[in-house]
Amino acid sequence: MHRTNIIVLFVLLFCFNCKSDKDQATPEDDNNLINNDLAGSYEGYKTLNKSLSDSVAVSLKVEKNSETKYTVTEITPFAHYFNIDLSGLNFTYDRGTGEDDCGATRMTGNGYFNGRKLYIIETTKCVKANFPDQHVEYRVSKK
Repeated sequence: MHRTNIIVLFVLLFCFNCKSDKDQATPEDDNNLINNDLAGSYEGYKTLNKSLSDSVAVSLKVEKNSETKYTVTEITPFAHYFNIDLSGLNFTYDRGTGEDDCGATRMTGNGYFNGRKLYIIETTKCVKANFPDQHVEYRVSKK
């Protein structure tokens, strides 16, 4: 009789722990819920070339343009914006060409959303001159 009780207990435990397909949320549904919540204001800091001593406070605004396209606007300390293209919660962007001490530059970036946090790393490469790449790293949280 004792063995039967143990077997029945295991069977009941197994039955209550199983979930049907309806109970489990699909990753696609979770992703849509998260993507709808990405827009808003973010605050944090940005650093140049991963230097902890060279950081500045930053405010960003994220606006949704379409299902996978967003605009990120840096409000302070500099006023500029770039468009990102989401793949899941990761994204890339290309700010095009610019000019720096080394001459013509190309500015690209990538990043990801993680809960209420946003991480971006932007790389500036010299097109013609042989200078080291510069990196700007953003670490911000949603207000």
